[in-house]
Amino acid sequence: AFFQGETIDEGPNVAPGLFGEVRRRIASGEWTLAAFVDGVVVTHAGLSTAFTELFAQVGGDAERLVESLNQKWRSSLQRIAEGSIWGSPDDLTGPSGPLWWRPSDPAGPLRGVTQVAGHTPREILRAPGAVAALEREGLYLIDPFTRGWVYDGMPDPAPCRFAVIEDG
Repeated sequence: AFFQGETIDEGPNVAPGLFGEVRRRIASGEWTLAAFVDGVVVTHAGLSTAFTELFAQVGGDAERLVESLNQKWRSSLQRIAEGSIWGSPDDLTGPSGPLWWRPSDPAGPLRGVTQVAGHTPREILRAPGAVAALEREGLYLIDPFTRGWVYDGMPDPAPCRFAVIEDG
């Protein structure tokens, strides 16, 4: 949505100059799609099994997976800027990608990788045992849908979780 100049829900309008600045920072490698920290892959929404083939192509090496994702992300900026945000299921900006993927997707998280994701859709929190099941598969969620907390009329402060990554 950001790269197409749109806001999500009631979000504020984005200053036009900000788009160029964000593109510049991504293209330079200053801002990345994914990070690799102490053996853990960190993305916004997590990696689904749609990335199994890419993981195999990099020899099952999570650090190389992150490098590949970031390279693909930088090279896709032009396509995104041209308005093609939804693509194939394994597309970085598509519904199975690390920006939009929903952990409630039956395909599940990418196996063989420990992950931390900050995008936690409301439906995950409402399903009994869903968060624990994802953690057993190596996906740890750190944002329990704080925007949804406000929409549901819950009292402040919204619940927050943090990830401390140490020794894997």
